[in-house]
Amino acid sequence: MSVSDVIAIAAVGISLATLTLRHFDRRQDRKDSVIKALQGEKEAVAYQAYLVTVNGWPSRRSDRTDLRNALCLAGVFGSSDRTRALVHQALRKHPQDEIAEVRNVLDHLEEIFDMYDDQDALERGKRRLAGIRRAVAESDGSSRD
Repeated sequence: MSVSDVIAIAAVGISLATLTLRHFDRRQDRKDSVIKALQGEKEAVAYQAYLVTVNGWPSRRSDRTDLRNALCLAGVFGSSDRTRALVHQALRKHPQDEIAEVRNVLDHLEEIFDMYDDQDALERGKRRLAGIRRAVAESDGSSRD
């Protein structure tokens, strides 16, 4: 093998590594933009929830986890009924083999709410949690809470 062959093979290896890194960077950028949108205006949250209802949940588990957590928070803390309706619909379409993870997020939020001294101040949040629980229960056929 000549020196030029070694250089050519090294160049191909470096090119493949660069392309792979760019692919992962783009995927991370898309993921970051979704999470950022879910932390923004109600219209951005509604759009992301709508995309899930139309296109389904992401195929990568880590992407689903981030999106699920963000949508659960948006469903509890969002002020727009229309946005919450889209969030509920997106959560109804969550993959059924991971539906327990949605409930875990809701349980964790409820535990945090229960630790707060002024329970009356959290009634709206608890009602919203209950609404999300009902939406998830409707999706898997379980009974309402």
